[in-house]
Amino acid sequence: MASLKEIKARIASVQSTLKITSAMKLVASAKLRKAQGALACLKEYRDTFYELLSVMQPYIGPLPQSGSRDEDVPFPDSDLKRERVAVVVLSSNTSLCGSYNANVVKGLKRETDLLTGRGNRVTVFPIGEKVAKYASKIPVEVCRDYVHFDEKELKRFSDTIAARLLADFINGTFDRIEVVYTLFHSASRHSVECDTLLPFCPSRMAVPESADPEVFIFEPSPKEIAEAMIPTAVSVQMHEYVLSAVSSEHASRMLAMQTATDNATKLLAELQLSYNKGRQQAITEELTDISNGKLEG
Repeated sequence: MASLKEIKARIASVQSTLKITSAMKLVASAKLRKAQGALACLKEYRDTFYELLSVMQPYIGPLPQSGSRDEDVPFPDSDLKRERVAVVVLSSNTSLCGSYNANVVKGLKRETDLLTGRGNRVTVFPIGEKVAKYASKIPVEVCRDYVHFDEKELKRFSDTIAARLLADFINGTFDRIEVVYTLFHSASRHSVECDTLLPFCPSRMAVPESADPEVFIFEPSPKEIAEAMIPTAVSVQMHEYVLSAVSSEHASRMLAMQTATDNATKLLAELQLSYNKGRQQAITEELTDISNGKLEG
């Protein structure tokens, strides 16, 4: 059995850890609320923006559905064979967020194995230190230009990488761009998903059943307007992926720190009980020695 001094030192250590995990849980909770608010506002903007874009769809022809990898109609129109695929993967820069990063790594491995198995040439764009470490170990090309990101500048970061990816898609560097990210459902539920960012068509876009040419007046032409809106639409979609991933990260960290806090509280109670038992035993032994006249001094 450990000595009372050792148990007391362990209690102090656990108490210190308990304060840290409790503080981290509160910080993660505050960041989660902020990220959730930003994600909710973005979805409202996205829905309105996609509704406007969908109005012009009857005038510019059908576009491929986002996430449908069997489509052969890219935007803009091209008949290039899809051999070069960019995979953007979103993780965190730090740990202590449960299985969040491990699940992202599993999603990336599943996607790269699928793509390389079909003979595609894959380039991975890791976003976040944790997945970047894994990406450097797999036999694919890795672009490390966007590994580091500042959570205070997420919109600017999303715009930057979206512009880069769109330019690479248009000039033929990549024939398809996939995004592996963590879809945020709720504070206790999130899942790793893979969506097709380009060829672009907004997922869940509400397409009107009919669009009467006499109702809408376009200046300039609908196709010119749509092509001007595509960069913004790609940026909005990318920003939604980033915010969803960040929200999932904070939710995972909050739950992980809550679990750690609960475990520390339980351990503290057990240590305190052991200390009390040891202390009681020591007092009993001292009283026994006194009663037997064996106490020196």
